[in-house]
Amino acid sequence: MKETNMKTRLLTLKTIKTIFDVVLVLASLLVVLNIVLHVFNITKGNDIIAGLALIEQNTEPIVIEGDINTTIDGLTINMKPVGLQVSYYFGGVDEHPVVVLHRMLYVVALNLGTIFFIFVLFLIRNIVNSVYKSYKADKDSIGRCVFTKKNIVRLRYISAGFVIMPFIELLVYYLDKLFLQRYVSIEGMSIVPMNGIGSVAWDYILVGLLFFVLIEVFRKGLRLQEENDLTV
Repeated sequence: MKETNMKTRLLTLKTIKTIFDVVLVLASLLVVLNIVLHVFNITKGNDIIAGLALIEQNTEPIVIEGDINTTIDGLTINMKPVGLQVSYYFGGVDEHPVVVLHRMLYVVALNLGTIFFIFVLFLIRNIVNSVYKSYKADKDSIGRCVFTKKNIVRLRYISAGFVIMPFIELLVYYLDKLFLQRYVSIEGMSIVPMNGIGSVAWDYILVGLLFFVLIEVFRKGLRLQEENDLTV
């Protein structure tokens, strides 16, 4: 019975590792393909979206006058766009490397979530692989196989990744904002990045800190268990 349970656990671990391998490869290919396609479009000089922006304010109102079914005779409607989403394009990018650099920043920003997902998947995949090898060789408990020194470091990297992620998003936001202010400035309009500071995933910091605390609790718990086993 014990041998059967052991084989089942090994098979489960191997299956999980294989699933992580497949997802990791597919996600990596997706990001690489996306970046390659954007680079190809840039080098070919195709008209592609250089970015998305938001017209937050417009000092000159758009005045609509005329026969409109939904208006009363003689009524003038003054309209101001609030949060109007626009896409912008560039021509002659060969002469302006800064635009190409911004384009690449935009591509990275679009794939930021996927890149972070790949980073976490890669570390979890290595943890599962480590547990599989340790359990297969030593037949130790799964808990002890998970919380080895190397895996503790990997888990800390994951928790650190969650903490750092919002600050990377914030950096991308400010770089995009700086670019728009300098190169896409239009008189009478306030143009800002499509994704504002409010869209930054600040809750990731809490997830990372909680994850870090749980890692330390489990690690210390296992160490106490090992010390207890030695004294018995």
